[in-house]
Amino acid sequence: MRSAYDKLDEVTKGKIDGLSAYHSLYQSQAKNGFTFKTGDGYGYHTKGAPLRPLVKTHPVTGRKSLFIDAPHTIAFENMTEEESAPLLAYLVAHSTMPEFTCRFRWETGSMAFWDNRCLLHYALNDYHGQRRYLERVTIRGTRPD
Repeated sequence: MRSAYDKLDEVTKGKIDGLSAYHSLYQSQAKNGFTFKTGDGYGYHTKGAPLRPLVKTHPVTGRKSLFIDAPHTIAFENMTEEESAPLLAYLVAHSTMPEFTCRFRWETGSMAFWDNRCLLHYALNDYHGQRRYLERVTIRGTRPD
């Protein structure tokens, strides 16, 4: 299966390779708790929002993937939120296209594992009236760049 990064055109790949983005727990927290100052037309965060590469290389497979999602990605390095918005919206929409998603249908006894180094997780609250029990297991690996 080809990744969302794989399916980008070469022009877009050229724009985003080497680009980093600021991430926060949630954008609403970023907008309320993180300050975004501008200097020389570029923005930078001042209260600890981590800066992470937008394109990550999987340490085992060597394949590239996008490290971006709407709730957490605030802006790109050296760009204001307003300057970042069109590219951010495009990449989020692209990476969440149905061809890059998997819908897991839970049944009694189901277990799901995924590799957070190359996937996004989006839980749907579609189990009204049912109790959902989850245990999260984190496998020790490399620290995100």
